[in-house]
Amino acid sequence: MKYIYLLFDRLRCHFTLAKVIFIVCIFFLIICIILGTATAISLIKLNKSAQLRFKQSQKQSEVIFTAYKSVNQLEASLIKLIAASKPKTIRVSTIASIKANSLLDEAIQNLKEQLSEDITVQKLTDNLIKIKPQRMKIIKYGKSNKDNMAFDIINKITPEVEDIAHNLGLLIDEDKLRISNLLEKFEKQTLQTLETLGLIILLGIVFLFIINNRLRLAKDELKKLNQNLELKVKQRTKQLESSNDKIELINKNTKASITYASLIQCSIVPVKSDYNSFFEDSFVFWQPRDIVGGDIFVVDNLNNDYECLIMVIDCTGHGVPGAFVTMLVKAIERQIITSIILESSQYNISNIFSVFNKELKKILKQEKDSTVLSNVGFDGAILYYNKSEKIIKYAGGNTPLFYVKEGELNIIKGDKQSIGYKGSDSSYQFNEYTIKAEKGMIFYITTDGYLDQNGGGKLFPLGKKRFKNTIINNYYKPLKQQKEIFINEFNAYKGSEEQTDDITLLALKL
Repeated sequence: MKYIYLLFDRLRCHFTLAKVIFIVCIFFLIICIILGTATAISLIKLNKSAQLRFKQSQKQSEVIFTAYKSVNQLEASLIKLIAASKPKTIRVSTIASIKANSLLDEAIQNLKEQLSEDITVQKLTDNLIKIKPQRMKIIKYGKSNKDNMAFDIINKITPEVEDIAHNLGLLIDEDKLRISNLLEKFEKQTLQTLETLGLIILLGIVFLFIINNRLRLAKDELKKLNQNLELKVKQRTKQLESSNDKIELINKNTKASITYASLIQCSIVPVKSDYNSFFEDSFVFWQPRDIVGGDIFVVDNLNNDYECLIMVIDCTGHGVPGAFVTMLVKAIERQIITSIILESSQYNISNIFSVFNKELKKILKQEKDSTVLSNVGFDGAILYYNKSEKIIKYAGGNTPLFYVKEGELNIIKGDKQSIGYKGSDSSYQFNEYTIKAEKGMIFYITTDGYLDQNGGGKLFPLGKKRFKNTIINNYYKPLKQQKEIFINEFNAYKGSEEQTDDITLLALKL
C-alpha cells in the first residue's frame, strides 16, 4: 500500500509542476496575444492616419498645382490679349484673361486656407494682392489695344511675377519633400510595427512549443507512472487475492469449527422424549442468533420418575462467547443435579441459583474485588415439577413465568437479580414460588431474545404485551399449532430486520 501512496504522491507533485508551467505559458501566450492585437490595432490606426495625411498632402499639392497653372494661364491669356488686333479676338482674349484672373484669385485663396501658416504662401499671397491692380490694368489696356502701356506695366511687375513663380516652385519642392518624408516615416513605423508583431508571433510560437513539450513530457511521465501503478496494483492484487484465499480458508475452517461446535451444543439440548412422560404436550422454539448461541435449556429426572427439574438459561452474549458460557453453566448444573440426587432429601430450588452464583464467580474469578476483565453470567428460570404431589415450584432471575390456569393468564415476575456477574450479590437468596398443579395448565418460559426483538413500523421491541396477547388468543390450541403461531408472529414483526439475540421459548402442558 505504501508504494501506491508514493506513486500517487509523485503523480500529484508532477501534475502540480506541470500545472504551474502550463499556467505560466498560457499567461505569457495571452500577453503575446494581447500585445499582438494591440500592435495590429496600432498598425491599422497608423495606416488610417497615413491615409488621412496623404489625402491632406494630395489636396495641398492640388491647390499649389492649380495656383501654378492659374498663373501660367493668366500669363498666356494676357499675352494673347495684347497680341490680338481683331475685335472678336480681343473680346475672346479679354474674357479668357478675366476668367484666368478669377481662377488665380480663387487658387490663391484656397492655397492660403490650406497653408495659412506657411511663410512662402504668405509672401506669394502678398505679391499676388500687390499686383492685382496692375493685372486689371493690363487687361484694360489690352482690351483698348494700348499695347505700349500694357507692356510698361508688365515690365514693372515682372520682378513680382518672377518672385511668384519662384515661390510657387518652392512650394512645389516643399510639397515633394513633405510627401517624401511622410512616406519614409510611414515605412519606418510600419517596419517597426511589423517587427514587433513578428517578435510577438515568434514568442507565441516558442510558448506553444514549450507547452506542447511539457504536455508531451507530462504525458510520457504519466504513462510511466500509470504503468508502475498498474504493476504495483497487480502485485498488490495478487497479495490481496492470496490474503483473501487465506482469510477464506481461515473463515471456512472457523465456520467448520463453529458448525461442529453447534453439533456439540445441540447434543446437550434435551429432546422431547427426555420429558415427554411428565407432560401431556410441549414445544420448544430454540433459535440461536448465530450458528451457536448463549441460550440453553436443560431437563433432568431426579430420584424417581415423578419429579423433574427444568432450567431455561440466557447467558451473556451470543455466538461463540455465549456458547462457551453455556458449556460452563451445563458443567455446573451437572454438579448441582448430582449433589441433589446424592442427598435424596427435600431441597429448595432457589438455592440452585445461589450455588450457580458462587460457582461462576469462583471459576471465572469474578469476585467483588477481582481485576479480571471478564464479566459474564446469566438470567434464567428454574421449574420443579412433582407429578406425584402435584406441585410446581418456580424461581427466576429476570425471567418471568407465564401460565394459564382455567383460561386465565397468570404471571410470576421472579427476582430482579442476575447470576454470576461481578455485580451480582453472592449472598442473595432467591424467592421460591409454589403452585398447585392441575391438569390442563400450560406454562410458558422465554428468554429476552423473543421479547426484545426490534421490528414493526417504528423498530420498537416486540414486548411482553404482544407476547401475552399471543398466549391469551391461542392458549386453547394444540401446542404444535401454538409454536407455529409464535414463530410466524415473531418473523412477521421482525420483518427484514436482523435477529438481535438468541431465542428460547418453552411451553409445557400438564
